[in-house]
Amino acid sequence: MLTAGSGAIKAAVGASTLNSLLLALYERKALDTHARQDEQLTEELKFMLSTTFLDNIIPELCEVFDYDEPISVELTHTEAPQAKLINNEISLQGSLQVQIKATADYVPAVTLLFPNVTASVSITFDKETMTIQPTFNKA
Repeated sequence: MLTAGSGAIKAAVGASTLNSLLLALYERKALDTHARQDEQLTEELKFMLSTTFLDNIIPELCEVFDYDEPISVELTHTEAPQAKLINNEISLQGSLQVQIKATADYVPAVTLLFPNVTASVSITFDKETMTIQPTFNKA
């Protein structure tokens, strides 16, 4: 968090302002994203885009794919996220469609589709620290 002495401008933003911004971003599909292991990523992020890492989050993954396979992940919002402000915490909630594909040439073309995933992100501010806690739930 920036202090007044750092030359920052302080501003107050309400939930309706955040929700208007989120709706505009949703309508422009600016919140949708994708990631592939063969993109320019750090080694840690490349590992996170493997079946071995994601099997800890989605146990069905290695029933379809082998371990250590590169994958791509696409997140598509199915509705505009909603923001809530409570004290020093911003809470964002929304629904996503998650699509996971194997990207190696030798792997059969298999796609896992999770059409109804709810996502929550809690962002807490405490003096000079910001804590982000994401939560995903499959329907």
